[in-house]
Amino acid sequence: MTDGDGIRDTAAALAVLAANLYPVVGVLAFDWNATPILVLYWVEMGVTAVWAVPRALLAQPRDTTGSGFRLPFRRLRKKRGGFAVGPATAYVRNVPIALQQVGAIALFWLAFGVGFGYALSVPSELTPSVGASVAVGGVGMFVAHGIEFARDYVGEREYATTTDREAIVVTARQGLFLAVLLFAFAGTDARATGVPVVVAVVLAKLAVDAYGRRVAGGNGVLARLTDRLRPDETSAPAPEFELPNGDPDAVVRPHRRAVLLGAVVSGFAALANRPAFLCILLTAFLAAFVSPLLALVPAALLVVGFLAGVAVHYLLRGTVEYRRYGRTLVGYDRLLDAPQWRAPLDEVDATVGRSLVNRHLGTATVSLDWRGPDDSRFGLTPYEAERTRATVGPVPDLGRTARDLDLPVDPDGRSDPNRTVALATTALLCVLVLAPVGIWRATGDGRALVIVPALGVVLVPLCWVALYNV
Repeated sequence: MTDGDGIRDTAAALAVLAANLYPVVGVLAFDWNATPILVLYWVEMGVTAVWAVPRALLAQPRDTTGSGFRLPFRRLRKKRGGFAVGPATAYVRNVPIALQQVGAIALFWLAFGVGFGYALSVPSELTPSVGASVAVGGVGMFVAHGIEFARDYVGEREYATTTDREAIVVTARQGLFLAVLLFAFAGTDARATGVPVVVAVVLAKLAVDAYGRRVAGGNGVLARLTDRLRPDETSAPAPEFELPNGDPDAVVRPHRRAVLLGAVVSGFAALANRPAFLCILLTAFLAAFVSPLLALVPAALLVVGFLAGVAVHYLLRGTVEYRRYGRTLVGYDRLLDAPQWRAPLDEVDATVGRSLVNRHLGTATVSLDWRGPDDSRFGLTPYEAERTRATVGPVPDLGRTARDLDLPVDPDGRSDPNRTVALATTALLCVLVLAPVGIWRATGDGRALVIVPALGVVLVPLCWVALYNV
């Protein structure tokens, strides 16, 4: 360890100590009890969560601890390249983790704060002077985190050794600590807590922060013990490969109109999840029984989800072109200026996918697979060191594309749609939709139609099956 590292570690330790001693100053100078301290810790959790978003985006190593199955827009985990942000790069593959963190801020942190405020009657506890002192502490924390982010994380290149999951783990640790405190104080009168209780809370928070700092720093007994308990290394260098030498023998770009139409379809598909379903239910309930104005809030979240689905699909399909170098096919992202995958044409299996968009526009999408016989179909890592599956298209002319890129595919080998399945699914859709409409017509109460959004979890997949088989 150099002298500079020692000075930085000392300064960081003093900053942690000063931040945790601020509540003691509040007790002695501003007549704080436990409630303002818990409010300050809640504010600190939000500040940490906000700064964790750019930390996660700039993280350079890839995480190897899980598949990321539950992450939003997890297909971006296979994306390579990013956008330059000063000396660092905001990687597209880290966007799902960053979005997960944004969701944690919007749902857990805000909802946690509302429950916390209700349980401890926070508004009645915070006098103007106490509230101002808490606000000063929160602003100080935000500025301190910003300075540490610019000086250490970016200036000292900590992002080069931090994965995106490691960048957000501190939020979970603080949330767990705050939840424990909330349950501990929920059944008590916070105004009756004395100085010993406040000091105990401050010391517990200091211990949690010191533990996190020590483990993150990689030094000391705790860090060494944690490293021994870990079964495997949790990070790995981001996979990279160089383009083949020379100019490509052929270049094919996707059909722009098909990409845009597919992006709209993907935008609606992005709403086929539980959070979006809850937003749909909440929108219908608020509009029918409470206030149409309040219904605009969950409706706005649905619009944001739709636009995010459109943007992700375009980034996955619209910015990629396909280059053939001899017997090697490369997917190259023009926006990110980075190769995405490399397929050996001598080992590729190609199949033509079915799509309503392609059938309507006369385009085609080809799925490529060059897995070995022992490779698992479902990888455990967020994205493989070398991908073994990819997609070409949608392309305007399948026959010409197959010749130019030398794809082993029959342009006339696409399967016919199953119209029997489409008709049966459409009939079931009509029954499910007409039932609440019939109730509305019979009773005259328009609120009976609220059940239609509630059936969305069934209607949306049925619509997809019907359209897919038209």
